[in-house]
Amino acid sequence: MTMRFLMLYVNDTSNTKVPLGILNILSQLKQDGHEVSIFDNSKYGLELEINDHTIRGHLLNFQLLDLEPYGVTYEKVTKEYVDQELSRHIEDYQPDIIGISITEDTSNTGVHFAQVCKETKPDIPVIMGGVFCMTRPDRVIAHNAVDIVCIGEGEVAVKNLVARMSKGESILDIDNLWIKLPSGEIKKNPIGPPSDLETLPYPDLSLVDDRHLYA
Repeated sequence: MTMRFLMLYVNDTSNTKVPLGILNILSQLKQDGHEVSIFDNSKYGLELEINDHTIRGHLLNFQLLDLEPYGVTYEKVTKEYVDQELSRHIEDYQPDIIGISITEDTSNTGVHFAQVCKETKPDIPVIMGGVFCMTRPDRVIAHNAVDIVCIGEGEVAVKNLVARMSKGESILDIDNLWIKLPSGEIKKNPIGPPSDLETLPYPDLSLVDDRHLYA
């Protein structure tokens, strides 16, 4: 059974960076025959004027680049507008599972987006991963909108998760995943071996906004 996987690239500081970790996971899922989509909030320019990169530029730590000639512009909308866009994307795409990648500085926005996902489609499982989940998985999985936390590398863990879900098999013993049970208990699986990078497909850059390629 083909699964639809929606990944949220939480980038509320509007850094124009290609999210290679996300692309590794999604490219592998595509190779396995599943459908993938990214909701990238970079283009909305939330908190653009107060992120670390902009502040250091204004302090003359380095010269800020004008990327508008290359099409790197931001809409500068409200968070409420982005919430509506995310909800609309979920309704249109109808994913079977939603992934959210966060770091420490994007964790609050990531958890907020998880809540928006649950308010839109309560039955869709939400898995969160990224650096912050590796360091504080206990804090992340404590949120009621989070069902699964990836505590290590996600390439193999998410591949196995989606494969088992597509077959209706148990997901409770997958390495690198903490899974919240209906009782509220957390099934804490161990960290598995590192991914073999030689086996991963080349990251599919067509999945990301072209603006990420200019910085």
